[in-house]
Amino acid sequence: MDFPASLSSKQLLAISHLTMGDTIDATAAKVGVHERTIDKWLTLSDFNDALKASKKRLWEDLHRAEVEKIRDDLNVNGNRIHTLSSSLLTHYETWLTDFDMKSLSDTNKIKLLSELRYLMDQASTYRQQAMGIDALLQDLEGRQNEI
Repeated sequence: MDFPASLSSKQLLAISHLTMGDTIDATAAKVGVHERTIDKWLTLSDFNDALKASKKRLWEDLHRAEVEKIRDDLNVNGNRIHTLSSSLLTHYETWLTDFDMKSLSDTNKIKLLSELRYLMDQASTYRQQAMGIDALLQDLEGRQNEI
């Protein structure tokens, strides 16, 4: 980050501490100046503009890091859900193909098909959740690029 050349090294150090959330008193002690000096610097446009820019940059960096963490977490969970749903659907399709329903009574066939229908719906829901996570990731990436 480029700061105005008019700022002294103590002013730059003060900007650093204030940006990180230190109080005026704590900043003054760390920089080696009186608190009133910090108050005076805060009225100077170069100092105040540099402090605002520094805080904005910190916020953007923190936001970008947080968005990246969320994106990574969603990506991992989305991949897990997608893998799970695909595995469930494949397993059910294979099982239905290989299963001999002739040995079951009509009542048990109805129960079995009802249960399979429920499980297939669950797998479909998982797949939709994975697609929703993909859409959320794309939205987050678009917002991150706007910053």
